[in-house]
Amino acid sequence: MKKKLLKLARFTFDSLFLLNGKKRTIDWNGHKIKWYLSSMSTYSASKSCTWREPITNKWIDTFKQGEVFYDIGASIGIYSLYAAKKGCKVFAFEPTFHSYYVLNRNIIMNDLDITAFCIAIDKDISFGNMYLGNLDDGQTGAYFKHETEKTKFIQGTTSCNVDTLVKYLPFPNHIKIDIDKNEIKVIQGMKEILKDNRLKSILIEVKGDIIPICKFLFDYHFVIKEKQLLNKKQEISNYVFRRLKNV
Repeated sequence: MKKKLLKLARFTFDSLFLLNGKKRTIDWNGHKIKWYLSSMSTYSASKSCTWREPITNKWIDTFKQGEVFYDIGASIGIYSLYAAKKGCKVFAFEPTFHSYYVLNRNIIMNDLDITAFCIAIDKDISFGNMYLGNLDDGQTGAYFKHETEKTKFIQGTTSCNVDTLVKYLPFPNHIKIDIDKNEIKVIQGMKEILKDNRLKSILIEVKGDIIPICKFLFDYHFVIKEKQLLNKKQEISNYVFRRLKNV
């Protein structure tokens, strides 16, 4: 019964926004940001983005105008949009077809300096499958080269590592990593840029054990400076790593 009611609510909600043009404008610390609303998930994101992850907002507020931000696992572009509004040059990486579409609609609506790529970021350059467990725009549960019992759709994609990206794109000053399961592989694919002092900070969303990531990044003089628990039951937290000075 509850599932039927939820489906009815989703249908009614989505129908209303189809009639309403699927647009919404919010004020985020004095910045007007427009949202393309394609589902209940994208509407919820537009409602909660200003307060749901205060550590992420605070972290982006430390960015300087003109700095380069890599948003790995950008989804529909929540933090890409905010960083771009603050004057950063943003490169957003989102491999899932449905969220990538909404991400680009948001970029177009806001006319911002964001370049989006529909690729997975990993340790190596390769071809592989994305296993999607949820087909709602902006939802989590997509895994690169890792199938689960919740897989609903398999999408082909390519992957690249960050050390290769910087050969073609401006060097990042800040990187956000918000993907499912492959966080350690992403940082293993950025060994060269970790040595460069131009990279100042990294924010990583991690489910479960953070120790392997801490050990890896410490070898490059990055340590945890801030933490926010996002989901106690699932043990999901955000961690901000900053480079130690005078090392």
